Amino acid sequence: MDNLVTVLTFVYPHESGIPRSLLESEGIECFMRDEMTATVQPFYSNAIGGIKLQVREGDVQRAMEILIEGGFISDEEKKAWLGEDESGMKASDGSACPYCGSTEVVREKSAFAAMLSMLLLGFPVLPFRKGYHCMDCGKDFRNVKNKE
Repeated sequence: MDNLVTVLTFVYPHESGIPRSLLESEGIECFMRDEMTATVQPFYSNAIGGIKLQVREGDVQRAMEILIEGGFISDEEKKAWLGEDESGMKASDGSACPYCGSTEVVREKSAFAAMLSMLLLGFPVLPFRKGYHCMDCGKDFRNVKNKE
């Protein structure tokens, strides 16, 4: 089974209807993570990182193209998702996949710190950077600097 990758997040459940329908009409199977939690307790939505529209790892590229074409992902969001700067180049933090050597990596964040702080302190803190995800080979890894 393919891993699931989050392509969009929403604060409210009704915001996910059209992008999800668009992807499903193109034959891409979609999954909604944390939708029921945000439906029952709307104020928890930000604490859990929002409602996540997820697709299978093999469908990510096609889903992103469809969402960009549909206007659900702006150019700035696309660059941030891909880890590019304003010039269209990859982020120059030197990160490279240790498995395949690709620089097509995306930073991932963990909502665990936000949920734990919400539970212990009563307010969420920003999630800390968890690691990276390689868009070429699909592996997750911690920060590894390129040896150039």
